[in-house]
Amino acid sequence: MKPKPYGFVPIAPKAERAPVPGHDVLLPDRYSGVIVLSVETLQPLHIGTGLIRVGEGGTLVGAFQRAGDWLVIPGAAVKGMARAVVEAISFSCAPPVPPGRHPDELPRGNAGSCSGDGTPPRLCPACGLFGFMRGGVRYRGRVGFGQFSAAPGTRTELQRLRQFYNPQPRNAHIYLNDRGEIRGRKFYYHGKRVDPVAAGGRLVYEVVPPGSRFTGELRVTNVTEDELSLLLFALGLDGSFAPKLGYGKPAYLGSVRFALEAANLRKGLQPVGNPVPWLVELAKAYGAVEGPLKEQVAVLRRVLDVDQPQGPPWDPVTRGY
Repeated sequence: MKPKPYGFVPIAPKAERAPVPGHDVLLPDRYSGVIVLSVETLQPLHIGTGLIRVGEGGTLVGAFQRAGDWLVIPGAAVKGMARAVVEAISFSCAPPVPPGRHPDELPRGNAGSCSGDGTPPRLCPACGLFGFMRGGVRYRGRVGFGQFSAAPGTRTELQRLRQFYNPQPRNAHIYLNDRGEIRGRKFYYHGKRVDPVAAGGRLVYEVVPPGSRFTGELRVTNVTEDELSLLLFALGLDGSFAPKLGYGKPAYLGSVRFALEAANLRKGLQPVGNPVPWLVELAKAYGAVEGPLKEQVAVLRRVLDVDQPQGPPWDPVTRGY
C-alpha cells in the first residue's frame, strides 16, 4: 500500500457513559467561564464558505470566511476539530460506520453510539461535552467556541490545489487492521510545506499564510476538572502536537497551534485566581494518561507531530495520493 497522507487513531475499546448536568445552575464542584485562545497558522489555512469570487483574469477563487471585511474562523470549525480529537482519546462512543463497512468491524466493547437513555441522559465524554441529538433526545452540551478573528493587517494569498480523492472505505486493506476491525478515526499528517504536486492544480483558494494569528473564546459550563483537562489537551495546549483546521488537509494545509491568552473561571460561584498556569498543567496532565487510553494518546501525538511531520509526498505520476 502506498503511503497515505493520513493515519488512524484506534477506537477506544469501550464507551463510558454518565448522567450529564443541566444548564440552569452553576454546580459547586464544577467549572464555568471563558477562556481566551489564540491560533497561529503553521501552514497556509483555508476556511471555506462555499462562495466563489472572481480574481484577476477572470480566475474563480474559493473565498476565505469573513464577517464583513474581517477574516474569521467560525467557532463551529474549531468545535468540530476539538470534538474529533476528544472522541479519539477518550472513552467516547464509536464513530458512524462509513459506507462499505459493517458495525461488526467495530470493537466489541464499543460498537454503538449514545442513545440518550435516562433522565438526565447518560452520555459519553464527547456527547456530554459537545452536545447530543438523536431522535427526540437532545442535549445542548457544555462547550462552545466563539468566532476567531484575524489580527489587524492579516492578508490572504492564493493557493492552487488539485482535486482531492473521495474516501474509499470499501478498501479493506486501508480501513481494516489485521484483526478485521476498522483501524480507527482518520487524522491527516502534517507536512513540511504544501505538497508541490498537490499545488499543481487549477483550483484556486484564498489562504492566510503561515504566521497569521486569530483570537477567540472558549466557553465552558459545569465541566469537571477531568473534562477540562481532556478538552485543553485536545487543543494541543500541552505542546506535544498541533491540530489541523480547514480545507486541504491531504495537501498539508491547515496546521495550526493554539495558545492560552487569558481566562475568567469560577468553581461554582467562587472565582479561580490566576487560572492560566493551572490550565496549562491540566492539559499536560491528560497527556500523561496511563491505562487503556495510552495507545490512543500516543498514536494521536505521532500522527499530529508537527515538529517531525510524516506526511508522504503525493505521487508525481498519478498526481494523487
